[in-house]
Amino acid sequence: MSETSEQSNPRHGYKTVQIGPKAYDIPQEWNIATVPKLCSLGTESFDLSKHNKDTFEYIDIDSVSEGTIEQSKTIPISDAPSRAKQLVKTGDVLVGKVRPYLQPFAPVTKPYGGMVCSTGFAVLSAR
Repeated sequence: MSETSEQSNPRHGYKTVQIGPKAYDIPQEWNIATVPKLCSLGTESFDLSKHNKDTFEYIDIDSVSEGTIEQSKTIPISDAPSRAKQLVKTGDVLVGKVRPYLQPFAPVTKPYGGMVCSTGFAVLSAR
């Protein structure tokens, strides 16, 4: 994916790496890795039939903006959206697959761990 470039003269303590068509100067001690090496994609599925409450907490695309989960919604099981399929845990990162103008990406912080999120998100879990 990346190689240290011989063509650049980075400042002291930095190295130049090529990522796609661009070169970047990064600290010498940093390593470059692909997303699949750093995290897994996917999460545990939410099974409505095994849920023992009348409602659940749901994170949809409208709930996430500019790096923050702004709210969750309490949804009755009987009104569960078809996209309510993914359980998230604290430390996961939600990356919206739709509506990029909303900047729908955010870390799952403690109050939101264990909630259900839309399949409109890619859920990244650190390895």
